[in-house]
Amino acid sequence: AINSQIELATTTRLKGDVKTARELVDDALSRGRALQNSASEIDGLAVLGDVLYDTGDRQAAREAYAASLDKRTQAGEGLGRAENLLGLARVAIEEQRLAEAEVQVAAAFAAAATPVARTAETEALVREVEARLLLARGRRADARATVERAFELTQTAENKRVRIAVESARAFIYGLEGASLPDASGEPMVAERALEALIVESQHLGLVTASFEARLDLARLSRARGLPSANARATALAHDAVARGLLRIAAHARSAQ
Repeated sequence: AINSQIELATTTRLKGDVKTARELVDDALSRGRALQNSASEIDGLAVLGDVLYDTGDRQAAREAYAASLDKRTQAGEGLGRAENLLGLARVAIEEQRLAEAEVQVAAAFAAAATPVARTAETEALVREVEARLLLARGRRADARATVERAFELTQTAENKRVRIAVESARAFIYGLEGASLPDASGEPMVAERALEALIVESQHLGLVTASFEARLDLARLSRARGLPSANARATALAHDAVARGLLRIAAHARSAQ
């Protein structure tokens, strides 16, 4: 029952209801600790880290990811290590602690390469974060090559959330250079159009948080390219993100105004 509640918290978060997701995961953690259920605590802390990251509490998110990772290490559990490390890397990138993020991404690659964790989707997620890290380093060509590899990996992936995250990063990175990007069929597509399509698709799938991430990439790209729609997009995004409790996205949207 506890594991089911943690899964429900994850689904609820992806639907954009971070308040309810926080309540669900807090309750699951409390009950799991009372029963000394270490496995549920490990998974619950990872989900808590995601929720805290969404709400902009970077310090608490880092602590939750680190606690989950430590407990996985103590338990000798390999599955989920890459995701914990990617959570820590995302926080470090947000805080511009890029050298630290590089260490965590490298460790995530190693964790994702183990037999228990090796999947195309996990590698794609690691490469998506690495691409954003390279972009933060100003290494656009490397970021583009890395996100292209992630895109290739997602073409056979069943997890639509992973594919949308990778394609959003890809469109953003290509768009910063004013380049069209080839779609899955090889046809060129303008980056802004690609992001708009991802927003519609993620909303249709009920992946509300993913749609907000794509909207943030679109707002940042619009600002970087000086598009007339930039301020309106950023203002609307900030308003909508606050209403959802997605305060990290709201803060970035304000900076894109």
